[in-house]
Amino acid sequence: MCNSTGAKSYGFENMPHASHLARNQLIEAEKRFRLWGITGGEMQCHESDFCEDPLVPKVLKQADVVLVNNEVYVPSLSLSHLFPRAVAE
Repeated sequence: MCNSTGAKSYGFENMPHASHLARNQLIEAEKRFRLWGITGGEMQCHESDFCEDPLVPKVLKQADVVLVNNEVYVPSLSLSHLFPRAVAE
């Protein structure tokens, strides 16, 4: 998405191996952007727990779109502390 819109993209991955793969994907994306002569938006990958990383609330306050793609979250996990505006409304 970041290459077609110029949007900033943040990724949070808790598992070390998956985080390593994500960092490799960022490197590959940047190479391809240069190869194709396009400019993508800023991309960051953080090896951390989405629920605990202090950057997450800051990023969410600026976000227009949030994609949570993780099947590990169980229904009992409450993420309401990360989305205070959504809970208040």
